[in-house]
Amino acid sequence: MVPEGWHVKSVGDICTFINGHGFKSQDWSDSGLPIIRIQNLNGSESFNFYDGAIKKQWLVNPGDILFAWAGTKGVSFGAKLWKGPKGVLNQHIFRVEPKLKVDHTWLYFAMLSVTKRVEEKAHGFKSTLVHVQKSDVTEQVVLVPPLDEQKKIAQVIYTWDEAVRTCERLLSNSRQQKRGLLQQLLNGKRRFNSESGRGFPAWKEEKVGNFLRLHKEYVPASTKLPILTSSRDGLYEQERSVINEGKYGVIPFGYFTYRHMSDDLIFKFNLNREWERGAISKEYPVFSASGVDKDFLEAQLNHGDAFKRFAIQQKQGGTRTRLYFRNLCEFRFAVPCLEEQEKIATALSVANQEVEVVKKKVECIKHERNALMQQLLTGKRRVGSGDFQCEKVGEV
Repeated sequence: MVPEGWHVKSVGDICTFINGHGFKSQDWSDSGLPIIRIQNLNGSESFNFYDGAIKKQWLVNPGDILFAWAGTKGVSFGAKLWKGPKGVLNQHIFRVEPKLKVDHTWLYFAMLSVTKRVEEKAHGFKSTLVHVQKSDVTEQVVLVPPLDEQKKIAQVIYTWDEAVRTCERLLSNSRQQKRGLLQQLLNGKRRFNSESGRGFPAWKEEKVGNFLRLHKEYVPASTKLPILTSSRDGLYEQERSVINEGKYGVIPFGYFTYRHMSDDLIFKFNLNREWERGAISKEYPVFSASGVDKDFLEAQLNHGDAFKRFAIQQKQGGTRTRLYFRNLCEFRFAVPCLEEQEKIATALSVANQEVEVVKKKVECIKHERNALMQQLLTGKRRVGSGDFQCEKVGEV
């Protein structure tokens, strides 16, 4: 149902799409205007430059609406409000200009909504990469309110966006404080006292293999155990539909695992804190630890990078790095006494909890903002109506 006074329009009816230019490497220069590419929509501040003759349609100014028609879902694909410097637009990106009686800021929020619809239908050449034609965007249908109402809607959504940005800054600060604390605690720059008030003894250098034992236990793919995978975001359960055939390793509660192959020398170690027993690909080494606080060990392995020199580079369609368990065991690191390890682990746990609290606030306000934006852009909630309460922003 179309709200009173609103009109059904296609995206092509309310704005113009101007494609970027296909700049080649021979066009690049050390000076001139920056060339705005997909990676810059991802947040990269690394630019190539162009100092040749410039056509008006290539120019991008701060505040312009851009639409990347080839990119990564949820990251670089779709509508972006350009906040970088004045530059020239590369190919695979449109500059979006509103037509008469269309508010610029309202159009940007409307294009964010359109982006989600396009992503759902877009064909991907990789799981997260999408590539669409101009008509896939311009033929999308939107509900267009009168110009005055567009401006009011844009102002409300912008207010919520400011609240989101404020929370994201708080989250960034919390994470930065956590990293600083992590650095001090795990390098021994910040020490604790014992319960008696005395200082703990000096840290001793140990070989990590002294604390670890490889666990080799296997189950068939038909196992009733939850199928787990280890990622940079933690240990989580997979859908049964993606299970491979063959045997799986077993990771009991309190045991560690990690993906031993990496493209960028980042190896994430995860401790099973949730499942009594889980099944995991045989590609992931599983090991137990004794004589060391497990939370301290997990933090130490994920924080340090000295152990990476034990990794072995292999070429498999490109350069990849493998960290065998036996090589990991050769790594030597400074270890405090068990009581101080526990105090360090407790302090890091508190810091993690503080970050998670702020993270949940950010997720909550984003969810509220997205729901409200959808309602406002479809006319299900009208600006100035009795059921609209903008003060919710301050409550989150």
